[in-house]
Amino acid sequence: MPSRTYLIVHGWQASGPGHWQTWLADRLQEANESVLYPLLPTPDIPVLDEWIEALHEQVSLLKGEKIVVCHSLGAVTWLHYATTPYASSVDRLLMVAPPCPPALARIPELRGFAPVPLDALALSRSASECRMVCSSGDEYCEVSAAIAYAKPLGIEIDLLPAAAGHINIASGFGPWPRMEEWCYDSTIRFSEPH
Repeated sequence: MPSRTYLIVHGWQASGPGHWQTWLADRLQEANESVLYPLLPTPDIPVLDEWIEALHEQVSLLKGEKIVVCHSLGAVTWLHYATTPYASSVDRLLMVAPPCPPALARIPELRGFAPVPLDALALSRSASECRMVCSSGDEYCEVSAAIAYAKPLGIEIDLLPAAAGHINIASGFGPWPRMEEWCYDSTIRFSEPH
């Protein structure tokens, strides 16, 4: 049995080649780590219930220390999943750049993911340790994920500079060595804590 398993959860339209999630999955696999990096159903036109079900199936496959890294809509999906009666618990959860409610409402394909539950108790039951990484200049989170999610959920946050944008390929996040470091050591910080 592996000592740990990583689950990497992509966002809307999947991550694809060049994205830090794809890079991370490759790096961890090259290091002989156990990694799950599934393509969620219909990533271009996502359906919340289908994504929650797929996420639950993947979480049930985790062995040893369970480490989950979610980007964008994947993080929002986790917040929904955490409130289901069948949500399983993981050891570490990192949510990166979740889109805020105004963006979910503005983008027709994402409206089904709103409203986003802000249930701190459910989140704490779903993950023993939880952090969020976001940017002050995320075009999908005008109000800042720190205010929209981290503060009401009572979770630690690393706030990156505005230039980090949505923390994706467009803002220069292909290889992301700091993320790989965090995978092995949860005390790693992506910025000064806020």
